[in-house]
Amino acid sequence: MKPALDLLKRKLDALNYVEPVDEFSEPLVQRLLDDLVHTTESYRGLKHQTSALNQHISNLNDKAGFMSCHVLFLFVCSSSVWRLSLPHLPS
Repeated sequence: MKPALDLLKRKLDALNYVEPVDEFSEPLVQRLLDDLVHTTESYRGLKHQTSALNQHISNLNDKAGFMSCHVLFLFVCSSSVWRLSLPHLPS
């Protein structure tokens, strides 16, 4: 048996693919296995990026909530100051 075919069969066995592979199907099976590995790695990378982006969005939402509370506080304070500085206007 060719070393490349033997290696391919061991990789497939490790993934619980026990169907027979011969020298005629080896190039196709190898390409499919390479695509599967590449797709899995891409998926894991995208999953990690998604998780990081979700955390970033959560942090931004927390900051936005904090800032909106400050804006409301400043608005209330400025309204109070405005009313105090112009006592002839109704509250």
